[in-house]
Amino acid sequence: MALSRLRAATGADLEALRVAPAEPARVEPQLGEVALREAAGQTIDADENDWRKVGQKQRDLAPPTLRRAQELSVYLWRTNPLAHWLIEIRLAFLLGEGVTFQADDAEGPVQAWLEDWWQDPINDLDTKFEQMARELHLFGELALPAFVAPNGLVRVASIDPSEIESVLTDPDNATQGIGLSLRPDAFTYKKRYRIIVNGADEDLFSEQTQALRESYADGDAFYFRINALSTATRGAPDLMSVADWVDNFDAALWAELERWEQLRAFIWDVTLRGATPDQVAERAKQIFAPAPGSTRVHNDSEEWGAVTPDLKAGDGSGFGRLFRNHILGGMGLPEHWFGGGGDVNRATAGEMDEPTLKLLVMRQRTLTAMLQTMGRFAIRQRLRAEGGAYDRAKHGFRVVWPALNTPDAAKMASAVQAIAQAVTIGIQNEVMSEETGVQLLALAAGFIGAEVDPADELKKAREDARRRQADDVYGSIPPDPAGDPGGDQAAQQAAE
Repeated sequence: MALSRLRAATGADLEALRVAPAEPARVEPQLGEVALREAAGQTIDADENDWRKVGQKQRDLAPPTLRRAQELSVYLWRTNPLAHWLIEIRLAFLLGEGVTFQADDAEGPVQAWLEDWWQDPINDLDTKFEQMARELHLFGELALPAFVAPNGLVRVASIDPSEIESVLTDPDNATQGIGLSLRPDAFTYKKRYRIIVNGADEDLFSEQTQALRESYADGDAFYFRINALSTATRGAPDLMSVADWVDNFDAALWAELERWEQLRAFIWDVTLRGATPDQVAERAKQIFAPAPGSTRVHNDSEEWGAVTPDLKAGDGSGFGRLFRNHILGGMGLPEHWFGGGGDVNRATAGEMDEPTLKLLVMRQRTLTAMLQTMGRFAIRQRLRAEGGAYDRAKHGFRVVWPALNTPDAAKMASAVQAIAQAVTIGIQNEVMSEETGVQLLALAAGFIGAEVDPADELKKAREDARRRQADDVYGSIPPDPAGDPGGDQAAQQAAE
């Protein structure tokens, strides 16, 4: 496609512009010399540009292909409104309301350490994590060098994916990256970073792998990737599968815009009745297109009319919708999210949202794993600076995300009410235990975002019931002295 566009732009055949290489001069061997001949041959591979380095994984994209895909993704995100929206709508759902950490031990120092790391003015992850997530979507990979201060505070930098030359994997485990090599330039040598793995190398890798990691001595770096097979070393952009479709959809819209301009064009057709060719030619020199709102005076021998083109071109809206939905479907997004209502109503829209939300939850898990890796490394470095040891029970934490979708409050309230009524009837009819009933109510409370511990809630409910019974003034009425002594005694026994 790119070759055909270049030919159309230059108006020349590229094959005709190629210059045949000159034949090398023949050098006869001198006396006492042996003529050395190299093997002659010619490539038969039509895809010679898709070369692969020795040692590169079979499931990796060829380096030129990956670099071109990454550059095209960034270009489309910057210039194409649909491509920009495809990336930003995911980020809006994932990061629109932020993300927080919650330490397992509320009394320990982990919460403060994580907040110091997150809010450090150099890290500034409230702002930069959104950029990191965007670049992960655009490039398919993310490389973040980590620098540790004397007090154990970790600061994170960034490496442009175009600078990555290769990723080294564990010889014993092709799924585990252990080293990152950058491309050398005119000012720096070839930097090599160890990929951060939380744990001691002697506990995680063989002696051979440990020796390889020691050769990557320019620092430590996080490396994350998406859209990759398990044995591939590099990731791939989210837009890679739809980049050509997005580009052609944009070209089709421009072509449609040009067609609209042609359809709106018109010319003035002037008819001169009974005029000779000389009179027509003379009149043609005198008339000009009238300005809007102007006045034109003529007799009945001259007739003016506006003529518009009839190109017999069909309406392109149906094809445009098909084209657009193919792109949206490839990215896992429903049509009505992009403003195309189509045949969608409120009921079907809710059903169409679920597959997209599942995809977003899956990507959210990827971002969660990233944050857990980075946060755990930050905690381990603080412990190392203070001479402590990492303990998962004491130094664990959770990544807390807001709900991806807001539930329908009316539907949730109706569901909770129906479950509460069913539980009450089941307990009264002695077909359900109180423990089971409270578990069902706790599940219903989870629909509206409330977290309830069933055992703790049942215990509190029973204590409240005993307290209310003790405070009930009608449960301990004193006997009436003027009444029946036998009845008073029976009433007193009943009250007791």
